[in-house]
Amino acid sequence: MLPHTEAHPWTGSEIWRRIPEVWAWTTWSEISTTISDQLAVFTNTDPSVQATVTRAAQAVIRAIAWPA
Repeated sequence: MLPHTEAHPWTGSEIWRRIPEVWAWTTWSEISTTISDQLAVFTNTDPSVQATVTRAAQAVIRAIAWPA
């Protein structure tokens, strides 16, 4: 991914060296839960925006659940 970033301050070897400092673990279940929780509280006065965000969030939740 580094070649696809613009003006990243770290070299590839610096990124590898820093993995213990910046590495984070999450699960697909946690991502799905977070999206679901945020969708439950998301509101927008524009019905089109509300519907778009809802559809996108639900698509991600379904995609995560599908291989399970």
